[in-house]
Amino acid sequence: MKNMRNNESRPITLGQGKQILNLLSQQGLNSADVNTLCDGYFPDMLKAIKLGVLPSREAFHKFVGLGPLFERDQSGRIIITFTGTGFLANEWVARSIESGFYFTEWALDALAFSDYDRRHRLKAGQSYSVLLLRSSEMVTSCQSENHLQISIDHDYTQSMTVCAELVFLARELLSNEVMKRMNISRITALHEPVIASNKAPFIFVSSCLGRDREISVAPANEESRWTDADAFLCPLSV
Repeated sequence: MKNMRNNESRPITLGQGKQILNLLSQQGLNSADVNTLCDGYFPDMLKAIKLGVLPSREAFHKFVGLGPLFERDQSGRIIITFTGTGFLANEWVARSIESGFYFTEWALDALAFSDYDRRHRLKAGQSYSVLLLRSSEMVTSCQSENHLQISIDHDYTQSMTVCAELVFLARELLSNEVMKRMNISRITALHEPVIASNKAPFIFVSSCLGRDREISVAPANEESRWTDADAFLCPLSV
């Protein structure tokens, strides 16, 4: 199976195929939905992709009435709203891998050995709004041996505990294409560190470089080096 675009031939990976099937399954489509999708919509979208005329995801999302992928505040900073899932660590791993994500060895280790299930799950069905900030807009300092203190140079302050689930939700919403258009290489959140089997504290990071939608970890201390291509998810005050 080949994906043809701009006279280039590139094989579709197994992970991408699984992602398509997983997305269809998540929507809970019935036979009538499938018939509607196949009776024109899906062939038209495939043709638009092949011809390179399909609009950006943001434009398409808005055109079909789903609203924008994200909003902006008065200063032009991006605001994203998520709905919590409350998934356990093993549920996130299974869901993400089926959708074509890649977990590094240390990311899997941190999920297996940390108390993620007790500390880092959002409430299922509840909406959470976060600000997407560049590294240059933030100052991080080591508050203690295994915790990062964040200082944000604007009028927003945090009013909720930052949970690692935000990183996974952000990467489900923001594709590699969207991140690259934003000039963002990595997304993270300064959540309470997860402790891996080597007793080291980490925070989760997702990258659009290298492997598709990679989920890894970074040291939760000043050893981490952030650039302006890194973005942080900061919960908004309510």
